[in-house]
Amino acid sequence: MRTFSSKPFLSTSRRTITAAVAAFTVVSLCAEPLTMAKSKPKKTQKSVSLTSNGHSMPYYLGRGVFSGIDISDSVPIIEGYLKSTDKKEKKDAASVLTCYYFEKREYIKLNLLLTGIDVTIRESAFESLSIYIKYKLSSDSPIIPIIFSGLSDSSVDVRKNAADILADHYFTTGNTGELALLLQHNNVEIREGAFQGLSNSFSEFSPSSLSVLLPTIISKLGDSSKDVKSSAADILVGISFRSDIPASSVDGLSKLLSDKNEFTRLSASEALTMHYIRNKDIQSISSLFDHSDESVREGVAWALLIAADFGALVSRLPALQNPKNCQTVLKAVENRDGFDDRKKPQVDLLIRTCENRIGK
Repeated sequence: MRTFSSKPFLSTSRRTITAAVAAFTVVSLCAEPLTMAKSKPKKTQKSVSLTSNGHSMPYYLGRGVFSGIDISDSVPIIEGYLKSTDKKEKKDAASVLTCYYFEKREYIKLNLLLTGIDVTIRESAFESLSIYIKYKLSSDSPIIPIIFSGLSDSSVDVRKNAADILADHYFTTGNTGELALLLQHNNVEIREGAFQGLSNSFSEFSPSSLSVLLPTIISKLGDSSKDVKSSAADILVGISFRSDIPASSVDGLSKLLSDKNEFTRLSASEALTMHYIRNKDIQSISSLFDHSDESVREGVAWALLIAADFGALVSRLPALQNPKNCQTVLKAVENRDGFDDRKKPQVDLLIRTCENRIGK
């Protein structure tokens, strides 16, 4: 069973927010009241079963499955939508049925969704697995071989989601050897999916798994895929909150400070700053604060806030003699949703130091 770290963990990745938005598409089905929309369905050229807010009929019929409600009575109707000419209806039907078949252990029907000839259904089924079901997979689940077969699917989305699911599964079950192979796979979509799956679990790394996976993660800071590079940097941020990252990662992270992706630059800066804080490299922290890029400076500020949250006395850093740097820290506090900026003494001291420096 998956266990979660008791240590506070705040992910800085906007990519994580994007993933959460994607997950909301599926998981939020259970959060809405189980009532039909009062307005009449809009008529479209393809279908008359889209409601006024754009949701399809199988969406409404089956959303209860995500909150443990038995939808058995609606399943025959939802199954009929798998043959719909409307792509949204078909996707929603496949998403709902994937979860239903898994919960009811109807693996033959689930297999048909995951391996059928209709690419829309396959893509939706794998997406539903990656969002809702992957955390429930046991080591002997009969659908693991089916998911593995998705790595060779003709669909990019299926390959990515299959790799995402397997990466998380391998990590959870301690199969770091297979996980490392996915992270180094020749197919770029599989690497991207694997890193995405791993990025959702990196706060739980054990020392033994780190020793196996860190060399691969560090080597992929220079990957040809921007998504892989970004995920690798983000994973190192998460690791840096728990322990020092290897000095061998500094060069790769430093190169990412000039990456085209602003969030990759931010993650690289944050990981480097945490490394410099642990090694008392005050000059390097000051150099990052002097960087011309706003995302890099913001990464430094976020790292200082996290370090203070963990009890580090970062308020005495010489770089905070500069009002401009203090302003960056205070801006980061404003931007970090859910950050309890006064909860811990060292965080409060850091914020008050910055406020006093700029005369706020």
